[in-house]
Amino acid sequence: MLANVDVYGFYISPFAADVVVTLVIFYFLRKVLARMGVNHRVWHPNLFEIALFSIILCLIVFIQAS
Repeated sequence: MLANVDVYGFYISPFAADVVVTLVIFYFLRKVLARMGVNHRVWHPNLFEIALFSIILCLIVFIQAS
């Protein structure tokens, strides 16, 4: 079982910390993909971004679990 993360005296769940890390990675990856023009090549850009966020979050959780 994962322990809570202490951030300046506030305890947050490990999943919330993973979501914050995912948001940072997702922000930069989204900018890179936008410069490459990927948003114009996918059918539904919003669904693509949700799927990308979910994949990054799952990878971070799986890496932590192993």
